[in-house]
Amino acid sequence: LPLIAHLAPMRLDPRATLVAASRLGDVSRIDLGPRGDAYVVTHPDGIKRVLLENQPNYSKRTRGFDSLRLFLGQGLLTSEGDFWRKQRRIAQPAFHHRNLQAFGTIMGQAGEVLGDRWEAKAETGEAFDVARDMMQVTLSIVGRCLFSTDPDAQSSAIGRHLDVMLEHFARRISAPMVLPLS
Repeated sequence: LPLIAHLAPMRLDPRATLVAASRLGDVSRIDLGPRGDAYVVTHPDGIKRVLLENQPNYSKRTRGFDSLRLFLGQGLLTSEGDFWRKQRRIAQPAFHHRNLQAFGTIMGQAGEVLGDRWEAKAETGEAFDVARDMMQVTLSIVGRCLFSTDPDAQSSAIGRHLDVMLEHFARRISAPMVLPLS
């Protein structure tokens, strides 16, 4: 589209836009009009190049990461350089091979419980919200793996707050112009 290019489809249905872009090849360009270009890298070799082999050539100083920092703060996901290295060193022991095996067990158990719940609902014909259930199981896994606690009692409330945050984040990064928070 003139002036706004892929920005309107990206704002209306980002998932469909990214899937369509991924079908164009290993690397495809999305023209976001006045916001500039974005690139979708889908081939494992390209992803490895960006994230591991040539990472210094790619910056997190983007509008998307700036918006993400509003919600997540300056942490491992949103930082770079020396501060990122310091954060990574702090977090690294949690991802020791022994811990990853335990995480896999926790994830498997959570998946089985969720599968059993869905199967029971399917047998009775009861409707269920897949997105809500996935948010709850994800929060449960994160709580159990990273904080050694099961936040199931609060996961519905946390999930609602995350939904609001993610919706605001999606609107902010897909807006043609970013307005000041004030």
